[in-house]
Amino acid sequence: MTSSSAWAVEIERMSSRDRAHTGKFHPYCVSPDGSLQLPLEIPRLNGPRQWPTGASPGWAELTVPGEGTYSVWRPLHSEFYFGQQDVPVRVCVSPEDRSRIDWTNGHEELLRLIASGRAFPFCGYVFVLPDWEKFVMNSFRYDVGKKDALSVFVGYRGQSKRYEEKFTPGLYRKGSDPLRAKQWQVRSRIAGNVLKQRFLEQRNEPLTEMEAIGILQHHYIIGPTDLVDFSHDVSIAKWFALNERVNGTYRRKKFLCSDRRDADRETCYVYTVAVRAIGNTTLSPEEAKPFTSGVVFRWWEDFGSKEGSPQPEVPPYNLAPLWSEYPRWQKGFGLRGVRSGDVDVYGSILSVTEHAFHPRFRKDGWDRIGGPELSIDGQRFGCGEDSSCMTKFLFPELPRWFKDVISEIEKLVR
Repeated sequence: MTSSSAWAVEIERMSSRDRAHTGKFHPYCVSPDGSLQLPLEIPRLNGPRQWPTGASPGWAELTVPGEGTYSVWRPLHSEFYFGQQDVPVRVCVSPEDRSRIDWTNGHEELLRLIASGRAFPFCGYVFVLPDWEKFVMNSFRYDVGKKDALSVFVGYRGQSKRYEEKFTPGLYRKGSDPLRAKQWQVRSRIAGNVLKQRFLEQRNEPLTEMEAIGILQHHYIIGPTDLVDFSHDVSIAKWFALNERVNGTYRRKKFLCSDRRDADRETCYVYTVAVRAIGNTTLSPEEAKPFTSGVVFRWWEDFGSKEGSPQPEVPPYNLAPLWSEYPRWQKGFGLRGVRSGDVDVYGSILSVTEHAFHPRFRKDGWDRIGGPELSIDGQRFGCGEDSSCMTKFLFPELPRWFKDVISEIEKLVR
């Protein structure tokens, strides 16, 4: 496996005209910018979108009568609800979950659910998230009238300390090298093309653009990317909050302060985040036939399967699925579209709930997410126990061929 055999090298040497007429990289075509692209990604990106996209308003204050004011996330097109009292809204909630809402005081109860992260206003509706056991892969679909289904994913992000930018990807964080962001487009295109070729050769598995970027993110092959990580498993998020990275390795976070005034600098955080899938469309069997001949597709595993319907579904363009060794064990996925200062340019984020924990001063901070205990690979860790021993499980040894791919990419983009 050498760089001279990489399609990425040949594509970079092509003119835009040659790229438009080449068909030798089956099952991929070559986009004008030089990225290998599966044919099914083209109709998805150019197809109609029933739910709007655009920048989210972001953080705002929400007052719940009799309880206080909370810092909450304002999704796209939620202005109809925030700042207005007694505004008539349509509530979208599964029938079996309606009993959880006190309809005698509906507006205030909805405010409480929004403040707790169990509901979000969006496009004239208030969507109430179902009980967690009704989620499949932390996902849930809302069928709303004649609109396309609204697909919602719930993920968790653990941080060992508070950051001013909670969800800004490494590529855009304050203090990052501006030149790196400018160079990233070229570097990620070359690296992504190599990954697409090698995964097809090694596993007969073609990668979408988002899958390739997800691999670059989780394995840090070319440095920070434009994705921000989440996990489907709250225990994984707790682990990353309770273990801090020092000199390239993870170790147990230390809580040493004895003064409440100093506790904030030691407090660790888990965020529960609801995001929507954007750009996913259903293909008829006839439409899907040219894209599935002779290759194996495994996007999101069960994502896109509808009960009673054999129709395959194109994966979203704003979410990177579970893939390769690290994210598989970390049950991780990536979100695309967040820029500097937590600006959500696609309007993907629907709800954010912050859970702060300190073993001395904020013992109950994680009560809503099961407390400070966590379980990974069948091993349970109580409050105060050292879970850093799970590092090898969460960051397993990579296969030889995958290490060779990483080395190949590093030589091409250095």
